[in-house]
Amino acid sequence: MTRKTNTQNATGNNPHILGRFSSPALAASFSARTLKASRQFMGDDEKIWVVTMAEGERLLADGYEELR
Repeated sequence: MTRKTNTQNATGNNPHILGRFSSPALAASFSARTLKASRQFMGDDEKIWVVTMAEGERLLADGYEELR
């Protein structure tokens, strides 16, 4: 049996996180400069996660809150 860690989502998978930020402004700035389209979510570790679009869909399905 595996334990859910702060970097695992509800299904036990490790999300592919491009960056973790404590400041919304820094997260937005980083997200705007990524080569691929990205999304921002509030993570389990109380940080803002910047993730790929595909990972964002998985996080939405697992009930994570997307920041807009």
